[in-house]
Amino acid sequence: MGAIKMLIALVVMLAVAGIVFYFAPDNIKEQGLAYISGIPFLPAEVKKAAEDIFATPEYKRGKLLQELETNLGTIQKTVEENVSAPTQAVKAIERTKEIVEEITKLNDDPTFIKQITNAVTEKLVDSGKACPTTGN
Repeated sequence: MGAIKMLIALVVMLAVAGIVFYFAPDNIKEQGLAYISGIPFLPAEVKKAAEDIFATPEYKRGKLLQELETNLGTIQKTVEENVSAPTQAVKAIERTKEIVEEITKLNDDPTFIKQITNAVTEKLVDSGKACPTTGN
């Protein structure tokens, strides 16, 4: 009986933590997902499920851009190794890499409203002790 109660308590605690994490600010979600992705013993299915549930659009775009950059590097290396490859293909790949870099810069540059929201959220989280409306 004790093991069943412990298992139920664990499931309830994970559900509560998941709900809190779901409604957390985007920057906290991204830090949490980066931490989860870095855990070597965690199964890939669990990491994928966490990303599907908690990932913000910015985080998803960042991961896709990173994968795109890796794939472009592989393609460019293959094209350059092929002696008969036309230079237009190499130029197109280089231009595509430049576009990816520009998109990455835009993705990393938050909008004005997002900057304000993050600043306010950090102030509220840091204050933690006093409620702004009641002073308690």
